Amino acid sequence: MFLFSNIEQEPLLLYSYKRSFNGFAAKLTEEEAQKMTGMAGVVSVFPSGKQKLHTTRSWNFIRFHENVKRSTVESDIIVGMIDTGVWLESASFSDAGFGPPPKKWKGTCQGSSNFTCNNKIIGARYYHNGRPFVKGDIKSPRDLDGHGTHTASTAAGNLVSKASEIP
Repeated sequence: MFLFSNIEQEPLLLYSYKRSFNGFAAKLTEEEAQKMTGMAGVVSVFPSGKQKLHTTRSWNFIRFHENVKRSTVESDIIVGMIDTGVWLESASFSDAGFGPPPKKWKGTCQGSSNFTCNNKIIGARYYHNGRPFVKGDIKSPRDLDGHGTHTASTAAGNLVSKASEIP
């Protein structure tokens, strides 16, 4: 599928989503977006935008407090995240006391000069979906805005003392 701007005549399709749901991201004028909103089969059209972090106390937010009894069922699990990357130096991702990755692991660590996996973060990749790299992009799974680190540490990070305290 190709979308063209009436003015620039260059492809404006940024991403096409086909696995979890059917949709796409594109650069559209306000007029083009309004026109598309009225088309048969279009469920919704909405602008892209950055969101602020909702909380720094994620465990409390999801009502999973630190004093919840932990079990060995939580071990030998691989958690996959698709986000802005990860900051390996965070105490949440220390691999102290971890053995090698599970034998069933078939992934890879697409490291770079500023990113090397460990026994906690056992795999990482960066993607660009065919668009050219622009100023500020890095060819690395390193997190530049903190969102990926926040969500990954909430889902699978180590317990870090006083991490939720507001300075």
